[in-house]
Amino acid sequence: MAVTTTSTAWPQKGLLGSFCAVTKTINAISSYTLETAHQTRKIKRWSSAGVSAFFAEPQLSSQLQHILWSPNCNTSVLMLTKTPTEFAAKDSFQQSFAMVKNDNFGAHGFNENDKLTSQVVVLHGANVDGELSALIPLDGNTLGRIEVLARFYSAQLGRAIPPDTRLTNQQRRRLRFMIQALDGRINAATYREIANATYGASRVADLPWKTSPLRDSAIALVKDGIAMVGGRYRQLLKHQRRSRGIG
Repeated sequence: MAVTTTSTAWPQKGLLGSFCAVTKTINAISSYTLETAHQTRKIKRWSSAGVSAFFAEPQLSSQLQHILWSPNCNTSVLMLTKTPTEFAAKDSFQQSFAMVKNDNFGAHGFNENDKLTSQVVVLHGANVDGELSALIPLDGNTLGRIEVLARFYSAQLGRAIPPDTRLTNQQRRRLRFMIQALDGRINAATYREIANATYGASRVADLPWKTSPLRDSAIALVKDGIAMVGGRYRQLLKHQRRSRGIG
């Protein structure tokens, strides 16, 4: 197993949670959405909005770097451990890891090929250049972690990669609207202006504004956007399809 150790200097403490980093991790919604979230993160109002367990270079946009997440926070982190001697395989395939950080879990890094970039953590007691097995705890995230393993293994074999199902297309669409609505509100847009931009001025004009369901929707988008930037974004890293405010 080939191992590459990078010289990247990672901070020793978790940075403030970033909605931008999450959307990048789960197949970025759009470049506009990411840039909006990146700017929103700088606003003082959310400067203490929940620390999440990941490491990054704070001076760089998340679009320009890989975000290193804790496996407790992000179920797409593939946990690897030493393969028991009884199960050692002669036909195990070679993997190349770029390891960037050591902590109480083990050695963190990335596996990259033309099809997929996967974050991995080689747990204490295992060698990154030895035979490894995937560790999947039996808990509420088991099926999600199995999906991650299937994606990783398919990429290694050059097969079609199963889709990341943590978000549906409808949820992605609403997330984009949330950030756009919050960005508008921060820049002094009225709820009617937000509704016009989101749903179209002609639809908004069809109904009396004060009793319009589109007014309620615009208000809800801003409210949920505030909650998402304030910490709820971490829910997006796990399979929670029916979580309030993201679907």
